[in-house]
Amino acid sequence: YYRLTEAVDKQVGRVIDALEQEGLMENTLIIFTSDHGDGAASHKWHSKLSLYEGPATVPFIISFGDKIPKGIVDQKHLVSGLDLLPTLCDYAGVEIPDHVIGRSIRPVIENFDLEGKEFIVTELAPFYRGALEGKYRDWRGRMVRTLDYKYCVYNQGERNEQLFDMNNDRGETTNLAYDPDMASVVAYHRTLLKEWLVKTDDNFIIPE
Repeated sequence: YYRLTEAVDKQVGRVIDALEQEGLMENTLIIFTSDHGDGAASHKWHSKLSLYEGPATVPFIISFGDKIPKGIVDQKHLVSGLDLLPTLCDYAGVEIPDHVIGRSIRPVIENFDLEGKEFIVTELAPFYRGALEGKYRDWRGRMVRTLDYKYCVYNQGERNEQLFDMNNDRGETTNLAYDPDMASVVAYHRTLLKEWLVKTDDNFIIPE
């Protein structure tokens, strides 16, 4: 996995070199992202079919010459892959289609003091052929990420809910979903997910 990451990095370098050689770098919007990460042995997991940070978190790196400040890592705003299309439309001066669920991140890039999203949702559904033919065929999950917490729920397992304090437990080592003191936090994230399922016409079922 790390070797593949190096290979991608090299190809990105080739693109940037070509833009610089042609004098196009200052007028080209570049966004580097991915569809998923990898377990990379974290939690004894080496694949992508989970909602831990390794597989679920991907880069969203954006560059546009001097039009975007360089070297800033934004830990304040939540960003989803759904935001890619509206962001591209916004910078290109193209009207964002009404059916698009995501939101352009251009406003928060230009003003970091703006409020961001309250939450984002990630779907886990093994659509690729190998999973469909194997033991993961019917495995589904959903994740709600707020600034402070991550709530995950799977369609299988006796203890199929997870809640992690992402400020104090970045390694996701303590599942708080079954802690009575966190019941209100779990309920809040369940409500966010239920509303999202209705909005997106998602038939995933959340435990009551």
